Amino acid sequence: MTTYKLNLSTTEPNNDVGLIKIRQDDTMTQRLSVTVYEHDKLVDLTGYDIYLNSKMPNQSTVRDKVTDLINPKNGHFSYTLIDSFWQCLGDISLWFSFEINGTRDSTANFEYRVIQGHCKEINQGNYLWEFEELKRKLEEMGLDLSNNYNDFKERLDILLEMFKTMNTYSKEEIDRMLIKLIAGEKISATFTMDYKNKVAGSLVENPSVAKWVHNSELLEPNATSYNEFNQSYYNLLTNGVFANNAPTTGARAISIFNFNFYEDFKRKFPSLFPVNNNVQSNVESFKKIFKTSKWGVYCKGSSSAGNKATMRIWNQSSWVVPRENNTDKLAKLQDNTVNPIYINEKGILSLIVYAEPNDGKTTSVLQVNNPSADYTVELSLRDIFATKEELDIFKKAVETQMEVTKNEIKKDIDDFKKYTNTELAKKQDVIKDTGWIKAGVAGDSTIYYRRIGNMVYVNGQGNKSLPKTSESLIWAFALGFRPDLPAAKAEAFYELFNTDSTTTNLTIIRIRSDAMRMIYRNNDNGCSFDGLRWPTSDPFPG
Repeated sequence: MTTYKLNLSTTEPNNDVGLIKIRQDDTMTQRLSVTVYEHDKLVDLTGYDIYLNSKMPNQSTVRDKVTDLINPKNGHFSYTLIDSFWQCLGDISLWFSFEINGTRDSTANFEYRVIQGHCKEINQGNYLWEFEELKRKLEEMGLDLSNNYNDFKERLDILLEMFKTMNTYSKEEIDRMLIKLIAGEKISATFTMDYKNKVAGSLVENPSVAKWVHNSELLEPNATSYNEFNQSYYNLLTNGVFANNAPTTGARAISIFNFNFYEDFKRKFPSLFPVNNNVQSNVESFKKIFKTSKWGVYCKGSSSAGNKATMRIWNQSSWVVPRENNTDKLAKLQDNTVNPIYINEKGILSLIVYAEPNDGKTTSVLQVNNPSADYTVELSLRDIFATKEELDIFKKAVETQMEVTKNEIKKDIDDFKKYTNTELAKKQDVIKDTGWIKAGVAGDSTIYYRRIGNMVYVNGQGNKSLPKTSESLIWAFALGFRPDLPAAKAEAFYELFNTDSTTTNLTIIRIRSDAMRMIYRNNDNGCSFDGLRWPTSDPFPG
């Protein structure tokens, strides 16, 4: 540690400091031991915030707070230089400033010289570390922070956390993004969507959905003919290869992937959108900050026509921009755009992948793996905060309306509170999740179930030990997981998917409010419970 003892004045030039040389490699070892005078008298710095300031030769500003207050009453403190202060070579001019209750004083300038080490010059841009300084600059830009100081800081914290979770940017890069925002510039952020940890039938963990269909035509994204992937299909999509076989003559094997950009971004940064449930309006706001998107999927297709898999994107009226894989191996098809036309009114980008049709002799087969989509947004402070003028206009309109119909507004507010509380209670119920639980079933089959909100989901495999006798008990439902069935038809029948290849084999089960029972089973192999689900109105367990 190298220590330089400095006697600095607030009233006289600091000509007797002497030559101080700082080598760029000497990180966190250059210490300034400072005593401050005013007309040869010690300055009482009790209660003051103290900062070291510099204007670099490259015109960038550096500012850092002093924390080592040795004897503030006698104007004595210590500061260890951070690398921001030697980003440029040559003679650097500095000064200490002292601030309390909105007033500021400072020492006369003094200098040191930065000399070359192993590292090269560090172009770190403008550094404004003190939040009060940021606040003043924002207010100069017309942003209203008078009553929303904490809210402002929380929003910036959320913004920074959003960047940190991307695991893409270093701390220095994140700090620079904040500085760019304060300076009125725009910053970009890119997010990736895929189907990892996707739960079939649920939008809680992941707002995007994957579906499949066998059809001769390329259906619109909202067509009811599509079938959502069950849990095992979703698992194959990210940890293997999902194979879609279309055995019907003239049919194609088709998969569709709907990536909900708006919902994904809203969950990351909800304060950008008003709490009004107006999805269409919010999506339009999202499109204004949308900059670009990129999408892709690994795929392979085969049919009587040979090897061919095609990917297209939906442009709100048709499937466009074909990309093809004509090999016998999985290959990634991808594309990108800067046009938000591919995002629909709900904020969803839809991607379709398909094989050529079945000719009646050869099955149409499509294999897909790891579909994903990136989207990039571009933000400025104007996208995050309202100006004083905007807030004043809003405030005046509200006051005028309250004066005209005060009682009606009060009634509307009371009604809105009741509605909001009701909806929040519903939402709270919806997002409750028990996690996967192993079912106590007859034999040694492995079945799992979980409840998310008011839906019960089942997956797993029934093996040879699954009972074959009609009306045999398979599984008695615990309270909290019993199905809701219509009063006129208090039971439901399901055909399970057999794991063998014999087409005549069949497994049928029945569920009632209390239990699941076997109805018919003529195969000796296993069967799948994946995709089985039902609603329940039981009290949530626990």
